Amino acid sequence: VYFEDARVPARNLVGGANNGWQVASTHLELEHGGGGSIGRNKWFERAVEWAKAEKRGGRPLIQDPEARDRLADIFVLTEVSRLFGLRNYWMNRTHQKMSYEGSQSSYYRKLTGLDITTNLQELFGPSSLINGGNFDFSKGALDAYHRGAITSLHPGGTADVQKVLMARRMGLGRDEAEAAGKTVE
Repeated sequence: VYFEDARVPARNLVGGANNGWQVASTHLELEHGGGGSIGRNKWFERAVEWAKAEKRGGRPLIQDPEARDRLADIFVLTEVSRLFGLRNYWMNRTHQKMSYEGSQSSYYRKLTGLDITTNLQELFGPSSLINGGNFDFSKGALDAYHRGAITSLHPGGTADVQKVLMARRMGLGRDEAEAAGKTVE
């Protein structure tokens, strides 16, 4: 939505005159992961615990070589996302100039969320999609994560929007790179 010749009282003006897009891009940068995050690799940790508890053929699932391969895949996918978050957090808090990093983190999270849930589903079988009942060993967590991975493809812009933002921030197809929104002063 664009407004032309709109008048705003000076006391209600956020970010100064004609800086609306700069203010909006700051919020978008945070939404896209530019603020970073510090956290554990909780989905991998949960998967390991569940694999220790779940039995296949009378043995803990974690003893199966194919299950360990799936766990390794889950670890790599989740750890890269965690490391992007740490990098962005460090850059943000140390006032490093950010470019494509927030959108890169968002793009990676959007695309790998489905890969992680696919690996979890293949590791734990159809019971990973059950919420409630005798077969729900995760107490609904896997079911919720699977549904969330599908719906998280769009908020903050689709994966294609993130690719466009990365290209603009790197200056691809332009004379000059577009600056990322400032998230910390």
